[in-house]
Order: sequence, then structure tokens, then C-alpha cells
Amino acid sequence: MRVHRSAYAGGQSTFSSAAISKARSSPPTPQVLCKNREALSRSRILKGHRDSVITSSRRAPGDESYKGLKSAKRSMSPVVIDFDKVAEVGLKGVRRAAVFMGLGLNAAHDPAFKSYQLSSIQNVQTKMHMELIPSNVNDDTLAHFKTEFGVWTIANGLREVTERYAVFLDGIHQVCQLIACSKQKLEPAAPEKRDSTFRRKGIEYKLQKLDTRFGVKPQYPDYLISINKARNCLTHRLGKVGSEDCNQGQALEVKWTGMDFQIELESGKILSANEAFDVMLPEPGTAQLKFVERNKSFPIGTFIRFEMHDLAEICNFMPIPYE
Repeated sequence: MRVHRSAYAGGQSTFSSAAISKARSSPPTPQVLCKNREALSRSRILKGHRDSVITSSRRAPGDESYKGLKSAKRSMSPVVIDFDKVAEVGLKGVRRAAVFMGLGLNAAHDPAFKSYQLSSIQNVQTKMHMELIPSNVNDDTLAHFKTEFGVWTIANGLREVTERYAVFLDGIHQVCQLIACSKQKLEPAAPEKRDSTFRRKGIEYKLQKLDTRFGVKPQYPDYLISINKARNCLTHRLGKVGSEDCNQGQALEVKWTGMDFQIELESGKILSANEAFDVMLPEPGTAQLKFVERNKSFPIGTFIRFEMHDLAEICNFMPIPYE
């Protein structure tokens, strides 16, 4: 799935135009007009899916909705698909998560930040003879508050990222169905029913259905599913890994891509960032950024913990599936 990454702005969302290049070459019914054609021309078309949204080998078994239609073409108004808007709803969630986790975790890690009360309501509390949160806690209790606040911030940041991505997949599914109808490969009555079911499901289900129905899938689908599993564990089990979270034996393994800086010398020797930092190089070399796989494994019964640089890399990784 390949999508042109839009500018840093707010809005709705973009669609991996993996299976759409042919839709703009011959007038469909309904007529589908694709905005951002430059992005489409640069998009990666999945092998075997250049000429069709749904190939016969990838249709769901026994799926009556995907039989070719024999009825005459229907006359409908043109439909404009703005792929940048389809993707923007998800990309905006990544930016929000990065900013909000940065604000929250920096406050949690700042020793000078000690304000934890929503407001001063001492008079009301005195009259009602109750106090929800003590007004003056000791340093150990405050440290506990901030640790738990950090975990809560991470859980909400990952929820923002994954739930926005799920909405993005809803948009992809809707566009795929529209194009399938225009090519008379999907019954006109099917999209509404399928959309209703699709929107209620989770990311793993949505990724699987997009692949089997339309041959559309992002880069690194397993990485996305692992990040979503971490989010579910943090939300439903307070970060303690249970059997339902495990994807590698008795552990939950979370994967994403990161970048390593290195210098390749003329002799072919590779220097890491630590080796090359603030030193005089023995010979000329070329600075390089290398994409590498990152992973963290959390055995069953342990708690999920991410460092801030892990979260920064996850946020930088999340736009990749939109491209």
C-alpha cells in the first residue's frame, strides 16, 4: 500500500493507492475521479494488482457479493476521491500522540513538577468531611503518581495512534468498495452492509479483510498488529502482559522500524554514531541513515515499559504504513 504523505496539517486522511491506477484510465460507472494524481503516479502498485481492484484468486471464498455484474452500466454522478484527506485523519493522530506524549512524559520525568491537584477545593472538602486526594503527599507517593501518570500517558498515546489508523483503514475500505462497484465487481447493495461490519472490528481484522478482498495491504502489517497488542494490554490489563497478548510463545514482542546513523569510510569500514561522534575521522567517509528493525519483548506476567526514544521512533514509524 503506497500513499503520498501530505503536509504537516490538520484534516481527515490518505489512501494507499495500491490498486487504483487503472481506475483512472478507463471511465468507470460510477465515474471515479482521483485527486492528487501526482501522488498516484508515484505510488507503488502491488505486483499482480495493476489492472484490477479484485482479482479472482483473491476474492473471499463463496462471496456472492464479488461476482461480476451482468446488468447494464448505471448512470451516476462522478465521485471524487481525495486520497490526501483519507490519510490525513490517521497522520493527524500520529502528530497528536507525539506532542501529547512529549508533554506528558516530560512532566512525569521533571523532578520540579509537583502540581497534581485539579483545583483547590479545600473549603468544600472540609465541609463535606471528605478528601478524594490528599493535599500534601510525601515524595514517595508523588513519585508513584508520576510513574503511573507516565504509563497512562503512553497508553493514551498509543490508543490515539492505533484508533486513528483504524479510522484510516475504514476510509481505505470504503474507497476499495467504491472502485469495485465502479468496475462492476461488487454488488451495489453490498458496501453499506460491509462498511457497518468493518467499522466495528479491530485493526487485525481490517488488515486481513483488505488483503483478502482487495489485495491491499500496508508495509509491515505485523508491526502494526504488535503495536496494537501493546495498546490493548496497556488499556485492558494496565500493561501487565497476559496470555491473550502474547504473539511470540510466552511473550509479547512489539516491533517497529528505527534509523541508525553511521559513517562508511573510504576503506569500507563502518563507524557507528557513538564511534564517529566528536572525533577526527582517520579518512574521508560518507554519512548514512540506515533503517533497521527494532523490537522489545515482554514476557507474560511482566509490565510493558517503553523509553521515550522508543515512543519517538514508533511515532516516526507510524506514517510509513500510509505511504
